[in-house]
Amino acid sequence: MADLSLEKWQEVIYADQLLEAPLVLRVKNQLIAYCFTFEDHPHELTWGWMGAVKPELLDFLQQRQLSWAQARYQTLTGEFDSTDKLATRTYRNYAFELCPVYETYLKNV
Repeated sequence: MADLSLEKWQEVIYADQLLEAPLVLRVKNQLIAYCFTFEDHPHELTWGWMGAVKPELLDFLQQRQLSWAQARYQTLTGEFDSTDKLATRTYRNYAFELCPVYETYLKNV
């Protein structure tokens, strides 16, 4: 992990985050779900990093984000890491268009 000040972390984390959009769910100061949103292109909401203590909590947060975005955006996209169970679950829960899949391989020499 990088050794950065809180101000620098905020700068990195919030650089592209839509600050008006719902970002986290918390209960009694405990973070229970998060889903970063940003705008790749005009009128296009993109989901990025996400996490939750229970998948249903992420679903709830994403529904809140979609309600917020409905009047502002026409398209929903996402960056989904196939090694992330919640990201894969999100991808399967919504009708995203299929896109090219990039696979990388490591050759031992």
